[in-house]
Order: sequence, then C-alpha cells, then structure tokens
Amino acid sequence: MIDIGVQVVCLADDWTLLVTVPTVKPRKDQVLTVREINKFDDGGIGLLFEELRNPIDPKWNSELHFDIGHFKPVKKTSIECFTDMLNKVDA
Repeated sequence: MIDIGVQVVCLADDWTLLVTVPTVKPRKDQVLTVREINKFDDGGIGLLFEELRNPIDPKWNSELHFDIGHFKPVKKTSIECFTDMLNKVDA
C-alpha cells in the first residue's frame, strides 16, 4: 500500500504523456519517499516526493504530481531472515 512516508521505487520514467513536464522527474529504479498523495476528479492518483521539488504550475496552481501507476512500494527485507538461514546451516 502506498501512503505518505512510504518509500516507493519508480518502475517507468516515460513522462511524455504529461501535458506539462516538470523540471525534476523521477528516474527508473529511483527510490523516493511519498510526501503527498492527490486524488483527482478523473479518478487518477498523483504522488509528490520528499526528494523531488518542482515549482508551482500556474495552470493547476500546484506542483505537478506523478501518476501512482509508475511506482510500487519498496519491499524491505530484514537481515534476521538471512541470519536464521545461516544458523540452520551451521546446526
């Protein structure tokens, strides 16, 4: 689940479908922290990130958001699962 404060990874960085392309854009495989989520009238969901800041777009009176479909949550792995595997091998 994607929520504010969650880290996501960028899956695709083709932003050619954007009407106005922001100056700073996410890059494929870049890990970012969600700072804002916006649900649009057309049903779309856009994200803003802590690591990226763009100027306010006068047409929309806000910073341009990036479509949620280009991102997935980062799966965090604890080192404990690897430690457990090593302990089983040693035993």
